[in-house]
Amino acid sequence: MLTQIGNAYVDYETEYTGVYNFFWTHALISDEIYEGIVANCNFSSDANISLTCQDYLAQAGAAQGNIYPYDIYSPLCLPSSSNALPV
Repeated sequence: MLTQIGNAYVDYETEYTGVYNFFWTHALISDEIYEGIVANCNFSSDANISLTCQDYLAQAGAAQGNIYPYDIYSPLCLPSSSNALPV
């Protein structure tokens, strides 16, 4: 018998809470930014993100910088401008 597992459903709250927890536990964002997100962001509904929450999320994005979030330990490979292919 072959058992298949597809992409599991993960609700918005679980997904975004986990993303910022991952960033924090891997030192991609500061304690202050993480605490601000936890205190001010309600991810249970994507329609009600407060301005304070948006500010903390922007800070988290800036703190993360150019680190690829799906493989934070790999080097970032950016094409040089002379070798870049047109998009």
